[in-house]
Amino acid sequence: MINQIANVMATQNSADPNYMKGPELVSLFNTLGYLDAYTFSDGRGIQTIDYGEGLSRLTYVTKRLQDLNKVCQVPNAIQEFCNRVQQPSEFVDSMKKLLSPFDLEKFVPTLSTTPNDNENASECGNFNIDERAYEIDKAKKEESKKLCHERRKALEESVLGKIPDDHPVVFISYSWDSEEHEKWVLKLSADLSAQGIFVLLDKYLEDGSNLPAYMDLGIERADKVLIIGTTKYQEKCYEPSSGVAFEDCIIRAGISRNIGTKKFIACLREGNFKISFPIYIGIKKGHDFTAEENYDKELESLCRDIYGRPIIQRPVLGDIPDYAK
Repeated sequence: MINQIANVMATQNSADPNYMKGPELVSLFNTLGYLDAYTFSDGRGIQTIDYGEGLSRLTYVTKRLQDLNKVCQVPNAIQEFCNRVQQPSEFVDSMKKLLSPFDLEKFVPTLSTTPNDNENASECGNFNIDERAYEIDKAKKEESKKLCHERRKALEESVLGKIPDDHPVVFISYSWDSEEHEKWVLKLSADLSAQGIFVLLDKYLEDGSNLPAYMDLGIERADKVLIIGTTKYQEKCYEPSSGVAFEDCIIRAGISRNIGTKKFIACLREGNFKISFPIYIGIKKGHDFTAEENYDKELESLCRDIYGRPIIQRPVLGDIPDYAK
């Protein structure tokens, strides 16, 4: 049954008016609480935390429907799909034919329009599910949202560990340039921790940890992401098999969703801001750690930025003088 529903939702016929591309299907299941992503480069395609990356559309939809079936939420996916397609009536007909033999037709969404809109109503209108058949009300929808939230929290804690609520959280993105460089990053992490800042660093992970999940969830969870710039870091941003490139994709997505974000902080360790960062980071105001003698001063400045208390603050604005009134 799940396989048949998946075949309809992930039809292989690109000419079908209800055909959904990979990013659209990922967006649909994002709405249902899954932290999946789609990368338009290096053949990665659909990426998941629990099933890896490079999944086909059909495999992806099948696995997500199987997950939802365990918590009786497949109807939610059917409804969400119906809300998004170009020709919902065609999709509803397909679902009726598929589910009727199993006496599951009650889970098929019903299309409705208001009486005044009958003449001009399009198939892309609003959809309501027959409450008697679908048996889902506001309380159940809230329960579904709660389940999605709990699923996300449990996954986050299993990967990142217990994160304190009353401390700022930073994620450190860096490249494994050399043993010396890795020791420097560990020192930076220890110094930040000493200032009450909770640090997400790959060196602290247990053996067997899921690195893609750590990167995805860690960057999302962090209040600030520190990007340690070196010439090798910039190079690895464009190497498809590197962890830096994976983090780079997540960071780019975060910036594109919020152009004005100050979440991502450039920390220069080697070279200069032009050659040691991808361009979208190198143009940001950052911290220069290239001179060892300035380390303590730059560390204090960085910590103050993380806490939102910069060394140089805007002075208090006074009243307009009489002569200007």
